[in-house]
Amino acid sequence: MKTIVSRMRLWAALLLCLAALPPGAAQAAPTLVKVGIPAYYEGFLPLYTAIEKGYFEQEGLKVEVSTFNGGGAAGQAFVAGSIDMCLCSFDHVLKLQAKGQDAVAIGGIEEYNAYALVTKSADDAAKGVAGLRGKKIGITSPGSATDIVVRYELKRAGIDVKDVTLVSMGSASAMKAGLEHGQIDAGMVIGGTLVDMLSQGGWHPIVDFRKQRYPLEVASAARAWLKENGDVARRFLKALVQAEAVLQKDPQTAYEITKTMFPKVEDKIVRGIAEAAIPRLSPDGSIDRAGVQAITDQQVFAGTIPKAIPYENLVDLSFLPAGAAH
Repeated sequence: MKTIVSRMRLWAALLLCLAALPPGAAQAAPTLVKVGIPAYYEGFLPLYTAIEKGYFEQEGLKVEVSTFNGGGAAGQAFVAGSIDMCLCSFDHVLKLQAKGQDAVAIGGIEEYNAYALVTKSADDAAKGVAGLRGKKIGITSPGSATDIVVRYELKRAGIDVKDVTLVSMGSASAMKAGLEHGQIDAGMVIGGTLVDMLSQGGWHPIVDFRKQRYPLEVASAARAWLKENGDVARRFLKALVQAEAVLQKDPQTAYEITKTMFPKVEDKIVRGIAEAAIPRLSPDGSIDRAGVQAITDQQVFAGTIPKAIPYENLVDLSFLPAGAAH
């Protein structure tokens, strides 16, 4: 009897101690996930929605986001192991696998291109890509999606890349400044900067890629990391897909998160950015086969990979939540 009473007193004391702790103190610490993105723009609305709405937190995750100057730099950080996932253009998975490195796409974020090749010169725009010979063209960084797209379009137009100057500009705002000050003649512009520029007038797209099915942003990871952290990947994608669904059902949420991302931008432009972003998102974390084929053909044509790689080698959608298109 004394033993039973002692145990009851012990349990009562433990319960009192737990009750005295601040809310959440008894819970396990969240798992840290380090992700890298190539640019801060509205293509990552699902990521920032999942952060702002607490979806990652609900999955027991703490997501640390590092923003790089272009996909090339983000890809290098991924290879170096300083980030767990690269939320980057699909072409990085292609190039890494072509080099025998460990990378696979596990979830889609943005399945349409978001860039336009823009100039201030109406004459240059009228000539199209064929008129860019001898010109300075702004890309985000060497090895980035913008770099490859420009090289591909030049080759299609019969222009050797040696006959132009590719200039690394980093962010969209830097691209715009470079165009305004004559540092470059044309530039690959994305996101809110692009929406703002085209709404002002005086800017002319040479090529508008935004209707091109192109897996611009996907979540990619190393298979070795996934082997040890498969559950973390599943929880991460569950939160991301939840955010994608909310954004596509509720334009007001898309506007609110976009405003959070760009607080200094006027409301009219913010709404335009959000409205342009929603149709580009993956509907459920899937990665479109046609888009993968298009980007693969582009990479082979541009000479950045020697041959095509099967979709099944590049993509593993088994980490998506049940019900998503696998």
